[in-house]
Amino acid sequence: MTKETAAKAKNGEMRGIGALRVLGSHLDAIAFPHLSRPDDTVEMPKSKGIVQWGICVYVYSVISHLRMMVRGLLLLGVDGNSPATAPIARNVFEWTAATCFLTEKMRVHLENDNWDGAWGTLSSFMVGSGWIKRYGTLYPEFGIKPRDVLVPPGTTKLVASYQRFFEKQGYKMDACEEYSHLCDNSHTTSVVLARYRNRPTSPNITTFKLNLEEERAASFLPIANVNLLHAFLFFDTLLDCAEEVVVRPALVAALRAGMDWQSS
Repeated sequence: MTKETAAKAKNGEMRGIGALRVLGSHLDAIAFPHLSRPDDTVEMPKSKGIVQWGICVYVYSVISHLRMMVRGLLLLGVDGNSPATAPIARNVFEWTAATCFLTEKMRVHLENDNWDGAWGTLSSFMVGSGWIKRYGTLYPEFGIKPRDVLVPPGTTKLVASYQRFFEKQGYKMDACEEYSHLCDNSHTTSVVLARYRNRPTSPNITTFKLNLEEERAASFLPIANVNLLHAFLFFDTLLDCAEEVVVRPALVAALRAGMDWQSS
C-alpha cells in the first residue's frame, strides 16, 4: 500500500471512489428521449428501423441499470463497506461483458444487412430468460410457452468476448481472471471469510474484526470504473449503428471525463 493510498484509506476514502463519482454524475445527467416503435409484426421481416429502435431500447435500459449500480457502489464506498461492493462490481462486469458480446455480434449482422439475425441477437438479451425457460410452466397464469422463450448467451461466451476486446486493445488484462476474482469475493468462498480473521498477538489466537483501512485500499471500485468506461465505448458503438444523436453525445462526454480522471 502506498503512502497516498494509506492516507486516503485513513480518511475513509475508498480507493476508486473519486472516478466513480465522476462517472456517476454523468450517468445521472443523462435524459432519455421517448422511443416510438416502428410499425412491425411477428410476420414481417425485420427492418433496419426496427433493429435501430431495439438497439436504443437495449442501451437505454442497460445505462439505466448501471446508473443504479453506481449509486449503490457510491453509498457503500462512502460507508467503507468493501465486501458489499464485490457483488455489485461483478454485476457491472457482467453487463459490460454482455454489451461487448452484443456489440461484436451486431457488427457482423449490420455489416451484412442481416436484420433478422440482428433482431434475434437483441431479443436473446431483451426478452430471453433461462429461469423462465425452465420454470415458466409452473406459473400457468402467465401463459408461457417454453419453446418460445429464448435463452441469453452464457457467462463463458460473454467473458470470452470481453477477452477478445482486451487482446485487440493490447491490454495486459485477463477477463477470466478478473471475473473469477470478483466471483470469489462475491460467493461462498474462503476468500470472503479470510478477511474477517486476524491473529494480532499469536498464531494460536484468532480475532474477528474487519480491517477497514485495508478494505478501503483493497477496493473493487477501480475494477468497476474500468468496466464502466469499456461499457461506454460499447454503448457509443451501438448507438452509432442506431444513428442515435440524443444520448450518444452525453456518453462520449462521460467517457472523456472518466478517462481524464483516470489519467490525472
